[in-house]
Amino acid sequence: MSPFAAPVAALQMLTRLPAPRLPAAPTPAVIATSSVFYPAIGAVLGLLGWGAFTLAHQVLPSSLAAGLVLVVLTVATGALHEDGLADSADAFGSQWTVADRLRVMKDSRIGTYGAAALVLAYGLRWQALALTGGLPLVVAQILSKLSIVALAAVGKPVGEGSGGTFARAVRGVHAAAAAAVSAVLLIPFFSWPLLQAAGTVLLVSAFAHFYFRSKLGGVTGDCLGAAAVANETAVLLIYAGAAS
Repeated sequence: MSPFAAPVAALQMLTRLPAPRLPAAPTPAVIATSSVFYPAIGAVLGLLGWGAFTLAHQVLPSSLAAGLVLVVLTVATGALHEDGLADSADAFGSQWTVADRLRVMKDSRIGTYGAAALVLAYGLRWQALALTGGLPLVVAQILSKLSIVALAAVGKPVGEGSGGTFARAVRGVHAAAAAAVSAVLLIPFFSWPLLQAAGTVLLVSAFAHFYFRSKLGGVTGDCLGAAAVANETAVLLIYAGAAS
């Protein structure tokens, strides 16, 4: 397979942006290696959001510009992680057994818990972006994508699907490599809020790991998506607090 298969697979997994077609379905080795590029794809999404905010803010107030950023990113990602957040909220909020939680996660319908989680996640990010502008979104996207890799590396995969395949393939060495890539990408953003954000992501990810393990026995793709949204939101709130 092409040496570019891994970054292309990462782009295809995390976004709906145009990407070259792979000659064959990614192998477990390619899927594992693709995780190293997740923070870089996050940086691309963050820069896309920053650019959208900068352009929109030329003619619109910051609140509307921030709303348009979320529209752009939702289209660019296909609301992949938000779907995971909604499914996880419905499953953990309404069910009491592992089997029922997994059943709800596979259900395409959205319930009250999922709807509430989406409203809160979008609302908090919208307000934070309105206060900070689009630049902190780059940090939020990098760290949230790193959290996906870290949780997949330490969590036991539960169920089938692309999330389970990803979690089965990723190992600690891939998470360490993704962390190194993140560190390099974040050098231009070094600041006290960045250190706070990194520490917060570590805490949120650790909580998510233990929570998913206790409630589900491991992680699914929906769990990884939910954690990514939680971490992205947490980072933006850190920067919003620093800006206020």
